Amino acid sequence: MTVWQYNRTVVGNDAIGNSIRFLDTGLREAGRDTQIVVAETGSDQAGSPHPLLPELEARVQPSDTVLVHYSFYDPDVNRLLRLPARRIMIYHNITPGRFFADAGMTGIAGACDAGRAQLHDFAPRFDTVVCDSQFNRDDLPAQTQACAQVIPVLTAHEAFASRKVSAFKIAALRVNYKIVCLSVGRLVPNKDLAHLLHVLADLRERFGVDACLLIVGKTWDATYTASLHALATQLGIAEHVQWLGNVADADLPACFRAADVYLQASEHEGFGIPVLESMAIALPVIALNVGATPEILGGTGVLLDSKIVHLWSAVILEIATNRQLRREITFMQHRATERFKLSSTIQAWNALLRESP
Repeated sequence: MTVWQYNRTVVGNDAIGNSIRFLDTGLREAGRDTQIVVAETGSDQAGSPHPLLPELEARVQPSDTVLVHYSFYDPDVNRLLRLPARRIMIYHNITPGRFFADAGMTGIAGACDAGRAQLHDFAPRFDTVVCDSQFNRDDLPAQTQACAQVIPVLTAHEAFASRKVSAFKIAALRVNYKIVCLSVGRLVPNKDLAHLLHVLADLRERFGVDACLLIVGKTWDATYTASLHALATQLGIAEHVQWLGNVADADLPACFRAADVYLQASEHEGFGIPVLESMAIALPVIALNVGATPEILGGTGVLLDSKIVHLWSAVILEIATNRQLRREITFMQHRATERFKLSSTIQAWNALLRESP
């Protein structure tokens, strides 16, 4: 029996791509025959070229299992549903299009809404559905939720937290700021980086704190990113915001080590790897109490129910300057990461694959 993992493309420095590779390695180590299959190739594809969808269609056997990773509209879904094998969908969440439409990103908005509509059409036709979080499970059609399982994204947060980082890299990021805040994620509207820029401005003006914000993430829309830069200039904090772009995996731990707090203002989050990485690396998390974020934090960190700017800046100041509070928060956060151990997640997948279709 072969376990096939399908995604439209598998790229480097990407949460879903990393999860696919971790699962592939874990299943191989458990003695399973595995293959990663893609529909599209490109210059950003990570590692060796993977077989394409036609090869899967030609080689798949009734005793095989096909894992279909779903996080965006896919025109080839019907081809996958016709495969004569056990079919398991892994739903990683799709952001509702309204977040992009409100920012003028109509193309992405349309694709997201098409993907969510497609999800409701084909999810019930899979043999099994797996979701990264309970939040993602609640996003499924009602008739699918009852039988869907929750298995977390596979992450190497334990290894991430143990990587050695040079003091020089940390110092280069901190410069001489008293408080360094960090945000990691795509530069897209649902992440609401505009809120974090207002928080930084308030922290500097209201409390007179020499603070900066490190923003790690890939641009999806140049116009939207330009609007964020313009807002930073308007608020008078442009020189105190470091736009670091899409930082390589090897350099990412330095960003977390350099920071005093991790901030997440996202209004729609299906999982949130950077939150888990912060928990593992002993970085206090301050986040909006929505989406899967409370589920990942598991009662730890600091969850805020509103976006009152003054509240956020006051909480940042307290956590960044109160050592005892920081120790208590990071201790509890680290304990909460036990639920997401890579070995445990691999075991959950092996158990599921042993079940009869």
